[in-house]
Amino acid sequence: MDGVIEFIKKNAKEIEINAKFFNIEKKIPKEKITAIDGGSSIIVDGGRWAIGLVRIGKVSYLKKKIEEKKEDYWVGMVEDKILVEKDGKEIKTPVKIQNVKKPFETAIGNIRKYLEWSNALEEDIVLLDSRLKPIENWEIGLLKKMKKVVGISKTTREGINGRSFIGLLHSHPGIWYAKVGDLTFAKFNENAKHIYLVDGNPELFPFVSYYSNDPEILGYPYPLIRVDKIARIQSDEKRRLNFKIKQKLGKLKDDVLSQDMHSLLDKRMYR
Repeated sequence: MDGVIEFIKKNAKEIEINAKFFNIEKKIPKEKITAIDGGSSIIVDGGRWAIGLVRIGKVSYLKKKIEEKKEDYWVGMVEDKILVEKDGKEIKTPVKIQNVKKPFETAIGNIRKYLEWSNALEEDIVLLDSRLKPIENWEIGLLKKMKKVVGISKTTREGINGRSFIGLLHSHPGIWYAKVGDLTFAKFNENAKHIYLVDGNPELFPFVSYYSNDPEILGYPYPLIRVDKIARIQSDEKRRLNFKIKQKLGKLKDDVLSQDMHSLLDKRMYR
C-alpha cells in the first residue's frame, strides 16, 4: 500500500493553474426557482427486453412558498424498440437504444435526461444536477429553449498534471466562481467544504448561493438536496415492483434467469 501512495504523490503533482476568480454576492430571486432531478432504474431485466422506471421530481421556491411534485414514467424496451408511458398514456421521446455495452441502462438514463430537460422548459429559473453539455441533437434543441438554467456537477474528473481542478481551487476563500479555460467552477458558501463544476449564466449564481446555506451539505443548493430525495428510487421499492411485475409476465419471467445470477451471489455475501 505505501508504495502505491508514494506512486500517487510522485505523479499527481502540485501545479499553478491560470484561474480567474469573480466574487458572488448572494441575492434573493424575484422569480420562482425550481430544482429538477430524476431517478431511473431497470426494474426487471429479461436479457433481450427490460422494464424500467423513471421518476422526475420538481421542487419550486418562491419567497416562502414551496411546491413539490413527482411523476413516474414506465419504460418498456425490447431489442431496439422503446415504449414510454405515464398514467397509461404513451409519451413520445427521441431516445433510441444504442449498440453499447449496457443498451437498456444507457437508454433509460437518456430518457431520464430528456424528461428532466423537457420539464425545465416550463420554469423560470432552473437548477439541474448535471452538466449542460449537449451531444445528441435533441439535447442541443432543448438547451437552446431553456430560459435560465444552472447545471451543477456533483463529481468531475476535470484536471491537469494528475490533479483535480477541484483540489487545486479548493483553498481559495470567499464565495466565488472561477474560469479555468472554458470550464467554470463555483463555491456557493464561504464555509463550504465542496466546490463544483457548473454550467450556465453567472448572473444566476447569486440566486444559487442564496439557497446554499443548508448545513446538511453546506454550499450545495438545498432545493437540489430536497428534490434528490423525491426522485430517488429506493432498493426496497425496486424489489417490491420487481416481484409485482414478474407475477404478471407469465412465461416471460423465465428470461430473467439470464440476468439475475450476480444479484443472487450478492445476497449470499451477507449470510
